[in-house]
Amino acid sequence: MYGEERIIDTILRIADERGISIYRLSKLSGIPQSTIRNMKRRGNSPSLDNYVALCVAAGIEPSSLLPKPKDVFYARTPEGIDYMINQFEEMVLMEIRKIPDEQKHQELLLKQLRTTIDIIKNVSGQ
Repeated sequence: MYGEERIIDTILRIADERGISIYRLSKLSGIPQSTIRNMKRRGNSPSLDNYVALCVAAGIEPSSLLPKPKDVFYARTPEGIDYMINQFEEMVLMEIRKIPDEQKHQELLLKQLRTTIDIIKNVSGQ
């Protein structure tokens, strides 16, 4: 990550440095301009889907903005198993926890597949 800069600000700054306007970023990512502007104004972090779509549209490797190892901390599962997690993984887990258990696997896979297809179509201009 880039210091204490918010993730949306980092994405928009890099996009701007590459000559990609918010309008173009919106078209390439499929995310409305108003949503992007609201994230910036309110300081909201993008959802996982929007994060990946914005990064791809801006020509950023999503993993390049992930926290460095110093940002890793330990967590414990309900079963008492310790594991390491970083801030990005925490964001992913929070998104997954919003989905009811019986729908998690099927819906999550379908959503990620649709998002990936949409991103590829937007980037390739189809």
